[in-house]
Amino acid sequence: MKHRPVYQDAKLWLAKTFIERDNYDGAQRLIAQLNDDPGTFDAIRKDLTPLQAYLLLKQNQAELAIAPLEQAIETADKRADKARYAFILAQLQQQAGNSDRAYANFERVVKLTNEYEMEFNAKMNMAQNAWASGRGSAEDAVANLNKMLKDEKNTEYKDQIYYALANIALKAGDRQTAIENLTLSLENSTSSNSQKVESSLKLAQLYYEDEDFVAAKQYFDIALQAMQDTDKRYKEVERLSKNLTDIAKNIEIIALQDSLLRIAQMSEDEKKEFAANIKKQLEEERAAQQAQLVNEQIGNNRQVADARSIGTPALQKESSFFAYNDRSVKQGKRDFQRKWGSRSLTDNWRRSSQQSAALIDQGTGTDTSAVAAAITDDEVDNFLKGIPKTEAEFTVVHIKTREAMIALGKLYRDRLQNNEKAIEILEELNRRYPASNEELDSWYYLYLAHKDLNHSTEAKAYADKIVAKYPNSTYAKVIQDPNYIVQAQNEENKVINYYNDAYAAFSKGDYQYAFNQSNSAREKFGATNPLQPKFALLSAMSTGNLKGKNEYISALNEVVSKYPNTEEQKYAREVLRLLGASTGTLPGQQKIETDQFEVQNDQVHSVIVVLEDVGSLNDCRNAVSDFNKKYHDLDKLRVTDVILPSGETRTPLIVVRRFKNKEDALKYITGIERNTKDFIPAKFPYEIYAISQTNYGKLFATVKSVEVYKTFYDANYR
Repeated sequence: MKHRPVYQDAKLWLAKTFIERDNYDGAQRLIAQLNDDPGTFDAIRKDLTPLQAYLLLKQNQAELAIAPLEQAIETADKRADKARYAFILAQLQQQAGNSDRAYANFERVVKLTNEYEMEFNAKMNMAQNAWASGRGSAEDAVANLNKMLKDEKNTEYKDQIYYALANIALKAGDRQTAIENLTLSLENSTSSNSQKVESSLKLAQLYYEDEDFVAAKQYFDIALQAMQDTDKRYKEVERLSKNLTDIAKNIEIIALQDSLLRIAQMSEDEKKEFAANIKKQLEEERAAQQAQLVNEQIGNNRQVADARSIGTPALQKESSFFAYNDRSVKQGKRDFQRKWGSRSLTDNWRRSSQQSAALIDQGTGTDTSAVAAAITDDEVDNFLKGIPKTEAEFTVVHIKTREAMIALGKLYRDRLQNNEKAIEILEELNRRYPASNEELDSWYYLYLAHKDLNHSTEAKAYADKIVAKYPNSTYAKVIQDPNYIVQAQNEENKVINYYNDAYAAFSKGDYQYAFNQSNSAREKFGATNPLQPKFALLSAMSTGNLKGKNEYISALNEVVSKYPNTEEQKYAREVLRLLGASTGTLPGQQKIETDQFEVQNDQVHSVIVVLEDVGSLNDCRNAVSDFNKKYHDLDKLRVTDVILPSGETRTPLIVVRRFKNKEDALKYITGIERNTKDFIPAKFPYEIYAISQTNYGKLFATVKSVEVYKTFYDANYR
């Protein structure tokens, strides 16, 4: 025959296919058949040894792959194949801790290869293995790698060199130098996603070990973005990143609020100097950015001119790419600065606390008196507009801090099982805010954390405090009776099943049965059972079907009156509105309450925005100001925030002044309804009302109840 039969080639390729399809037994059988057959061609036999090594590597048997690779190097005909097999062999020996053999095989690669990338990687590994194998010191290895850094041919490989330097530093126990080199590795990252993954992942792990969870979260995210989802580490990195999301967020909230409080405590001169520092830094960054843009433009112009001078066809016509259009670049820069201000080219530039926190930590600088003298009072107010001034603003800062601290303590224990950090932050919470609303939760988590750490004395101390001060709390009952949760869950399941049975009857039209079941729930499960608002609404809906409209309206009004701030109350109100009924006089209310307010349509009005959470006050006030600037810039509206005290509750309000009369105030509210997306974000629930100047005074002086004013408003403003 003129040509060699292809049967053996087909067998070889079938074995390769089996390996890729994870049919390792089938591949091994075919390799063995070819290897044992004396008639196997020499060319086929030469391909069997590297294929055997590959099969073993796919089966995670790296040590067994070393022998066939050594044989493959000897039998291969091409230098490129020998170099490739030697490189893989050196990597396996390096992983096995055989630095001396690894060095020898990397040295072999340098002699065999004609590819610069392989030569570079071999030399870089030689530098590391020389130290590990005793052929040189760590200083020698660092010197060799630094020499490679200076070589222009290695510019695109700097990320890998810095990574190698980081590994040497880690082996020497120098974590700080390792972190610096890993950071440089990322800064010099070009197109190598694989190196970006390794550098960011190692940085994330180092910061995680150091309990710097904000930085760890940042680098886990960078690793995830660069990592293929087929990477074996992907799910674990994703899990760690998700676990740290809320932790990093709360750490940053605490840091920002502490920074705001520190600035608020400065003297007026210190605040002016601090604002001057911010202004100076922004001006320096702006100048640096402009210089960079000019230099880039000069470089682009030279490249274009050079290309045109040699007649490059692609540059004979104007490019449509936006970055080549000077007008587009300037417009984009202006739009960016209008929204975000001047920003340096750095990671996390959107983090609002980054600049202020950095400036606080750096102090006021050496000599800023000249800059401070040049800054205006308006500029100071602008730079420090987020700093708390009023009692309400300080309240918001402290509430945000407390909420973040309790959340962080729970997350440390529940997400990271880091009881030491949980104890640290929760004890700090109680030290800074004794007898706060978070006290009970913090004590219980301190009890659990100490219990997990076998700190029996501390755990008992917190258990005793909970039982003594909060004897009727769920936590106290759980501490005293470990079976309490199971029993409570069983009771809750009974209530749920009872409600589902009543609702199923209502859905089938058996309104009498639904009515009877709903009304019996209070007696059967108690008035405080968690589903009582649902039972009340179901009873009202059954009443409507059984007794008609008037009875239906009365029952719905009772739901509105008895179950404030619930979904059932909102639903009942909506049904009442559709029925054309007012919720003006509710069962249990005296009509005299609403009589304290007067109808004053022509009097000066304000608009009040009632919030559910005092913690959202600052953000919501800023959102209202932005809305007014966009839609009412010429109306000279003023926005303030106040707290309406009513017994033990404190209702946060945003007040917009001033409107000529009721009609103008209602027009403003209509504008909000048409442009809701530009008003307060949907994540902050709110209600909005117009109110006359006299009624506003009565609301704060005597009535002190938004609920009562709602009744008056529904009757006179809808």
